[in-house]
Amino acid sequence: MSRKFIDISVALEMGIRSDPPPMEPQITYLAHDQTADQIIGCFPGLERHQLPGGERALTIDGVPLEWCFNPGVKLDFRHMEDGYLATAADIDAELRRIGHDLRRRHI
Repeated sequence: MSRKFIDISVALEMGIRSDPPPMEPQITYLAHDQTADQIIGCFPGLERHQLPGGERALTIDGVPLEWCFNPGVKLDFRHMEDGYLATAADIDAELRRIGHDLRRRHI
């Protein structure tokens, strides 16, 4: 069975007439070097030199739609306290528990 996808989304950017004037998006664009410390804070052990630096990041409108339609897996971390940062070992343990072999492009 063949599927046809039609993208009816509207770009989220400054100055676009997507909403009534008082509700139009207000966006502050920041460069990678301005947000590096925030990103590093989310990933313990990550160092600034491991970030892409000046390379342009892939934005949501550049993500191929087919990347969003793939087999998915739901991991159960309900037993963890709110705010706990799951580790790679936690993810590996849960994948083993449910008997799932994570593959490329799984969601």
